[in-house]
Amino acid sequence: MSPEQAEYNNLDVDTRTDIYSLGVVLYELLVGTTPLERQQVQQAAFDEILRLIKEVEPPRPSIRLSASESMPNIAAQRSIDPKHLGTSLKGDLDWIVMKSLEKERSRRYDTANDLARDIERFLNEEAVEACPPSRAYRLKKYVRKHRTQVITVALVFAALLAGITGTTWQAVRATRAERDATKASETAIASEAKARQSEQQALRAKTDAEQAEQEVITALKAEEVALEDAERQFIDRLFRRIGYADELGHEERNSFVEWAAIADDELRLRVLERAFNESDTALRITRRAERVVHACVGMSARRRALAIEFLLKQQLDERTEPAMRVAACLLAMKLGSSSLPALPEAMARAKGPDKIVPWMTLEPLSKRIEETAVSFSAEQVTEVWDAFIKIVANNRDYSTASAAEEALAALVPHLTADQRLTQWRRLMQIPHETGSIRKLSKFSGTLKALAPYLSHQAITDGEVALAQLIGKADDYTELAAVTSTLADLAPHLSTEFLEDAEPMLHRLREQADTYGAIAWVH
Repeated sequence: MSPEQAEYNNLDVDTRTDIYSLGVVLYELLVGTTPLERQQVQQAAFDEILRLIKEVEPPRPSIRLSASESMPNIAAQRSIDPKHLGTSLKGDLDWIVMKSLEKERSRRYDTANDLARDIERFLNEEAVEACPPSRAYRLKKYVRKHRTQVITVALVFAALLAGITGTTWQAVRATRAERDATKASETAIASEAKARQSEQQALRAKTDAEQAEQEVITALKAEEVALEDAERQFIDRLFRRIGYADELGHEERNSFVEWAAIADDELRLRVLERAFNESDTALRITRRAERVVHACVGMSARRRALAIEFLLKQQLDERTEPAMRVAACLLAMKLGSSSLPALPEAMARAKGPDKIVPWMTLEPLSKRIEETAVSFSAEQVTEVWDAFIKIVANNRDYSTASAAEEALAALVPHLTADQRLTQWRRLMQIPHETGSIRKLSKFSGTLKALAPYLSHQAITDGEVALAQLIGKADDYTELAAVTSTLADLAPHLSTEFLEDAEPMLHRLREQADTYGAIAWVH
């Protein structure tokens, strides 16, 4: 029975099963017994017999014969020396038989002819096809037979190998880590030394740079001081010639030419700013305001804007001396600025004991306003107008208020039609807003300047306001204020209104001191 016939399904039975049977016959012919001994088969159970057929490899014929007690009888039957009998079976015959008895049928002869040809090759002393199994095959067979033991040994070996590998790896890692640590330590020491050296070099470089920078700063400061000193001397030389005489002299004219020839815009403006370091210098250049404007500003809108901005700061700075605020106001007026916060102060210090310089009077102020207003916008005219209105309303000095009113009259032609009507109505309402009819007379000249530009309806509205004031006047001063206003506006008032004012004239005639006030009637 072949190993595949010992299986329960018998699916692998083919011609190679017959090869196995032929191998058993050949084995028995050579050795005198079957591959499995009869006694062993007789004593074993059926399942054991099947296991023996499937798993147990029979000994080679030469080995079985050498260990057999019947070897002498077999040798005698074959007429051969027993020693030579075992030797003759060794080699090719062993492998031919064992190839026929292979447990795996794929390793047997495929057909009976193959087996016969191999036996013929043996008889003809030719090389046979059968050969001993390779070591790999024998190892495979051994592992299959002793699977449990091999797995156990393999696991133990693997565990030992893993342990040895792990220990070795740890040792290698430790050695490598130690070597790396040593190398890192050496590198760190070298890096630290290099860093210390670099730090020292950087410190020296920084020190050198700071020293060089300090030298540059010192040189720049020295140069700046020298430039400032030269600039100061130049500006002082310019100002030493300006504003002392009534008439413009040759040297003074040269100073303005040199000022105008400065190419640097900033320096041209700094000349103006330096003039306001001393009140005397500021007032002297104000005396030549027109020349200052040409020299400092010229045709440059940018320089004009910067100069106006500087002069506005001077007017608003309460720490600045009054004389310099006045000078800034006068120069700003000449530059066409409508921002004149120091104008009331300039008006107040243009006369009397507070008069700043002998040549400054109220008359030139109103004249300057008239000249400057030509370049004013509508908004700027309104701004300057409001400033003079405050001066007239709040100043008790007659000459100052009168000069301011003259300036208002000079501004009237530069007002728009709507602005004139608005200001006419505004002035007519001042007695009602302030509760003082006497303040109306302060603006009679201004009302007189406005009247020729107004419509008939506006004059009529003014007459209504005047009639109300006439009715309210109850003392000499109020009647005088209304009368003064009527005297200035009479050429522009209607005949009907003047006839209605006749009763008031009779009341004035009762006052002994009012004859001069009513002279306009005659």
